[in-house]
Amino acid sequence: MQTSGLSTAKAKDGKETFPKRCFVQWFQEGVIPGDYQGVVAEMKSRGVPVTMKTTEDILAKPLPLTQHDLVVGNFDWTHIATKQLGCTVTPPDYPKCIEHLLHRKIWQSTLGEVQAFLKSKERKVEQVFIKPAESAKVFAAIIEPKDQMIDALIAGVPGVMPGLAKSTPVHCAEVVKMLSEYRAYVVEGEIRQVCHYIGKKEVKLDMEVVKKAVNTLCKSEEGKHLRGFGIDFAVLEKDGKRVTCLIEVNDGFSLGKYEGLSGKDYTDLLVARWAELVRGRK
Repeated sequence: MQTSGLSTAKAKDGKETFPKRCFVQWFQEGVIPGDYQGVVAEMKSRGVPVTMKTTEDILAKPLPLTQHDLVVGNFDWTHIATKQLGCTVTPPDYPKCIEHLLHRKIWQSTLGEVQAFLKSKERKVEQVFIKPAESAKVFAAIIEPKDQMIDALIAGVPGVMPGLAKSTPVHCAEVVKMLSEYRAYVVEGEIRQVCHYIGKKEVKLDMEVVKKAVNTLCKSEEGKHLRGFGIDFAVLEKDGKRVTCLIEVNDGFSLGKYEGLSGKDYTDLLVARWAELVRGRK
């Protein structure tokens, strides 16, 4: 364990601000993960005490969390924290207010229904993208029948993983050709940075589409709670043209950091989302 920082952060008007403490995950004692180095530096500069712990540490002894704490780490780490605090996290994924930007068929189903659909002679799509609808870590996203995983997910693999119920809810999408993919990092309705993460970097997004989508989402009933989030876009080929499409919306409570995002902006995003999460806890 390592603690740094001096005192609780305060706003210029003297009122206490969020967070009072920050718990950050590390995987090797003494080595702060690259993504979190900027967060640790920012917290120090804001006078917020930082405590470093491993997952093994918190499994052995849960963190003494309160609604004034920020928790920074991977999905499993932060999921433990949100569960402990009684926070409800609902994956936004595909908001209806901007679903016209998907430019591909998206539908809700279950593992069992998809399994039957893939074996049906009436199937009209060659490949189907499938990911969990309720918890991102139930299983990693797959493309079927390419990956040949859905039967194993349902049946399980002895000694490796238990089977999943056929009723497990999933998001499905037709597979399209995406030329380039980007993530926009948004804090309090403001796009702080857009980072390229896969595909041809020279293939650019239509930023007017991106800005309008973020504005629409943040003003909607679906997006009003998203104080800090990531929203992924791609450029795809459709009917011979290049189109900027929505990939998905990612909740900011445990969002990965892509190259190009500053430590300050990343910290602001995490702080904004966690502050909203703990305010709305059960």
